[in-house]
Amino acid sequence: MKSEKEDFADVKAALDKALGKPKKSRAILQYKEPADAKATKAWIARVHAAGGSASLASAYPARVLAVVNGPPSGLMDLVTWVAWQFPRGRKALDMLNADAGLRISNINYTDFVIHLDRVPKDPDAHAKRLAKVVHMVEADEIAAALKKKRWKTG
Repeated sequence: MKSEKEDFADVKAALDKALGKPKKSRAILQYKEPADAKATKAWIARVHAAGGSASLASAYPARVLAVVNGPPSGLMDLVTWVAWQFPRGRKALDMLNADAGLRISNINYTDFVIHLDRVPKDPDAHAKRLAKVVHMVEADEIAAALKKKRWKTG
């Protein structure tokens, strides 16, 4: 990998070369899953450093490395829980990303894991917004998870 900052187009070209041509679904590029976990983590880190978002996602017949140029809310088209695809769900994720540096991982059809780079300034406000999307979890449980910088939806 290069030491200077790459742009997303360079990372996409490297992914195309290493993993083959992606399947495209709207703005999401879906590559076949890399052979080992270490390579997967390296690709995800490289995409995030270039300003994009990436995550492993369950798909039929095999898991894929989902990549999008932009914020993590762009990956929500892979989540079958429709509430995350509506503007309210995407806006809640975008606001959390702006405040705490959001990373999404392990998309498994209806749920996924949120990792934060730092604790948000007002976790209770973010928790209320996220609880309106999820409907099945109380806001105080979400706030406690955000303070720990990791929350598994669903």
